Amino acid sequence: MARQYGMNDSSTKRAGTGVFAAAGEYIASHWQGRQGFAWSFWVNFVLLRAAIIGVQEFMTPPLNVMKAVPSTPLDWRLAVAAAVFFHGILFVWQAVGVLRAGERWLAERGSQASVWGAQAALLAGFWITILQALPAFQFAPPQREIVEVSAGGESGGYRLDTVQGSDEMTISGSLDPGITRNLRSFLKRNPGVRTVVLESDGGNIYEARGIAKVIGENGMDTMVPSFCYSACTTAFIGGRTRRIADGARLGFHQYRLAGISIFTDSKAEERKDAELYLQAGVSAAFIEQMHHAPPSGMWYPPLQLLLSEGVIHQILE
Repeated sequence: MARQYGMNDSSTKRAGTGVFAAAGEYIASHWQGRQGFAWSFWVNFVLLRAAIIGVQEFMTPPLNVMKAVPSTPLDWRLAVAAAVFFHGILFVWQAVGVLRAGERWLAERGSQASVWGAQAALLAGFWITILQALPAFQFAPPQREIVEVSAGGESGGYRLDTVQGSDEMTISGSLDPGITRNLRSFLKRNPGVRTVVLESDGGNIYEARGIAKVIGENGMDTMVPSFCYSACTTAFIGGRTRRIADGARLGFHQYRLAGISIFTDSKAEERKDAELYLQAGVSAAFIEQMHHAPPSGMWYPPLQLLLSEGVIHQILE
């Protein structure tokens, strides 16, 4: 009989059971504060959290017109699930273990300085974790179902419409959550659209990037007949050929993230959009100026400046 090498099925099962048991014991011992204070803080909290953030940054693709948002809802369900686990459940496990280990350290050593320092680090880690997790929820579709916008239909504060007898469509109103998804559906029903006409005073910057991505993917042009302000200009810059009517205005200012400003770095968001403009052929000199106006104000560059700096390609009489 041929001799067989390696573990048999029962040995493999026992080995697997032992690994899971060891992992379970490690998780429980940290949770209960039975591991050393230094180990709990530096390894289980600092090192592990840094690794999670590092992996997330590595796996996040560069933000550009073609990768402004994932293309399928499944991508975001996975992103939200990962955010809940790594930045929610796992963070709670890390923090509770450090706090309990700190209590043991304080009872044995009577030194509060290290414990206070760890608590301050936990608080800082909490805000950093919120910052890392927030984009997954901001990109996710709204909890309520949105009725897909049909030609001439309305949803929320925006409107998608066809222009009869032409290859144009219009996007008007606020760029609210869900508009990117509805735009994709709209274009599937209207495959002949080649130009997107924009008339908006802004809205959700993530949705604006999503619109820019859809426009870029389909090789469509953009046009502004009257006004396009704030986040709308990010959607506009996705056009292959960008046109504006004589007398119309584009408006630029610093970003204001209402309701989540303490969680999000608005300057980082401005830098992301500056990269989109640079990729679209806009001059660095213009990009340097476009976020100078305060959030409560607006900068309306002259049309000839927009033309010379590469923001637009044509002024329509």
